Amino acid sequence: MRKIFSITVSISLVLLIGVGSLFAAGRAEESAPAGTPTIGVVHITFGPSYWFSGVEYASFGAAYREQWRRLSEEENFKLIQVEAGVTAYDLEFATRRLIDLGVDAILLFQHDPYAAGQAVQLAQEAGIPVAIHGIRPASGIKAPYVGFSEYETCRLLGQIAAERFTEQTPGVIPRVLVLNNRTVERDVNRERGFLDGFRSRVPDVEIIQAPEDSGTLESALRVAEVAFFNNPEINMVYATSDERAFGVMQALNNANIAPAEVGIVAVGGGERAMKNVLQQHNWWAQVGLNVRGVAEKSYEVLSMMMAGDIPFGSEREILVDSPIFVDPSVAEVRAYLQNNHGIEAPDLTK
Repeated sequence: MRKIFSITVSISLVLLIGVGSLFAAGRAEESAPAGTPTIGVVHITFGPSYWFSGVEYASFGAAYREQWRRLSEEENFKLIQVEAGVTAYDLEFATRRLIDLGVDAILLFQHDPYAAGQAVQLAQEAGIPVAIHGIRPASGIKAPYVGFSEYETCRLLGQIAAERFTEQTPGVIPRVLVLNNRTVERDVNRERGFLDGFRSRVPDVEIIQAPEDSGTLESALRVAEVAFFNNPEINMVYATSDERAFGVMQALNNANIAPAEVGIVAVGGGERAMKNVLQQHNWWAQVGLNVRGVAEKSYEVLSMMMAGDIPFGSEREILVDSPIFVDPSVAEVRAYLQNNHGIEAPDLTK
């Protein structure tokens, strides 16, 4: 049976605080009629030597940029997109540029909880509403945060994975390898949610905790190879990103382990991962992060701030649901990639 699961949008209040980090490289402007608002979006760009070289950022960065370009056309506002690095200085510098360009609102992407502190202060002192996406800001950075509902989505994913495991291998104890980076709050919530959900359905589960990886395919491959060698009884893998799941598939191949012996569930939703959930029988479930929904909700929050309906120093946290794909149809995967990644004609046949 073909199914798509999704979770409801969660909206909660959270206390935010911090100090800041980031660097700007270039910008792209979209034309709009005079008198329309101008929104500046600061994106993070990882340099080739940065230790955390992507997880989902390679494909998802382009997806966010495309969603904002689409929104600017649909909602009739002027858009300035600025590329920044991964330090507090970079974000501050990019924000100064946007202030000088006369934007009416700013969305800041950050990879470090403390990165946006100075940038937020600069914008607010200039009378410009600002919101944050990417990583939750540290307490003290008083700006709304819009992001994915990591814990709740992955809790549902864990429940689905547990049910799928018992269907596929009745009477077998699940021995689950978890690949993750536990210094990143987002990934911590993905792991915690998944394990809580899995145990709610199958309490008798053995969790095999691998050492942290850096998020790259190569790092995940090395960790997975060691884990399979030391724990040949592993029969399921939870990867908190697409790149980690790709590393697992390669590790299985390198170890001559039949993929059918190990079920995989992953979080992300890039084009290659969505192909795998269609074509690889052991790729049991895939979270497709709702890039479109986060962009739309971020725009909604900024619009409300410009209208005075949300105060500049709001401590609100708005979390957006993401779909979970289990045995999806080609049409469902194509629609997801079109709507979230702007891939109009994805090749899902190879």
